[in-house]
Amino acid sequence: MNKARLMQDDRVNLQAAIAKDYSLEQCSRLLCKSRSTIYREIVNNCYYKPCRHTCYHCSKRCLSRPPFVHGECPNFYAFRCQRWKRFPYACNGCDNVSICTNLKRYYDCVDADSSSQKKRIEPRVFKRINASDLTAIDKELIRGIRERGQSLHHLYASCSSLQVLCSERTIRRYIYKGYMSVKAHELPRYVRYKHKYDYTKKKIVNVERMLGRTYSDYLNYVNAYPDLNTWQFDSVEGKREDKKAILTITLPQTRFQFGYLISRGSARSVVARMRKLQETLGSEYETIFQVNLSDNGP
Repeated sequence: MNKARLMQDDRVNLQAAIAKDYSLEQCSRLLCKSRSTIYREIVNNCYYKPCRHTCYHCSKRCLSRPPFVHGECPNFYAFRCQRWKRFPYACNGCDNVSICTNLKRYYDCVDADSSSQKKRIEPRVFKRINASDLTAIDKELIRGIRERGQSLHHLYASCSSLQVLCSERTIRRYIYKGYMSVKAHELPRYVRYKHKYDYTKKKIVNVERMLGRTYSDYLNYVNAYPDLNTWQFDSVEGKREDKKAILTITLPQTRFQFGYLISRGSARSVVARMRKLQETLGSEYETIFQVNLSDNGP
């Protein structure tokens, strides 16, 4: 078995295999991972969908009902579905999801990949300054930036106590991460510069179609068969109000490209054009279009 950690394409194949009712043994052979690795991947990186916090949904069945705090019982423990004890260890593919009132957990490849990256990064990122020094820095930031309107560089250059504790870059990084009472938008000229933002990735619709068709699968296939023709498909869009687009079909080896006029954002229009191309070429279609590469757009 390969001991390397699971990548995003492996997680896509795992979710697609679960959607197609693959067994644990089949998933293990598909990903070339052990069964215990797949079990830990699903259990550790799944997300939960909470249920109602009532005595009916609690598994403890207390004889004496304790007082509710903010509408919730402090001793509440939701029912665990028996499906969690066997593969796929989650509620993916369950037929009773719409009527089930228990606590639910799902495995999603996009959320699992982001959760795994977060768990690997967070233990390596920690504050090297104790709580008392952070409090002292926070007070100076409130007095200088929020009350006096100073910039962080001006405050750091004029305050000797901050220079003893840490560097200016460390304070700025702590502000960006939200450790201080002063927020990033309160810094002068902050909005004038570009900053990186963490955007949430969209979930994959109909993930079962991605089984064996990820980008890593494409690279492995091309490396195994380097002599095959690889065609690349994409769509060229114009203005937002345009209802038409151009489906471009490119052969990078010869820099040959042609296109078809299609309806913008319509998968049926693309399929119709490809069916028409198949009828035109006949039996020669499979010998010409051997490998086809496209994105996951509509």
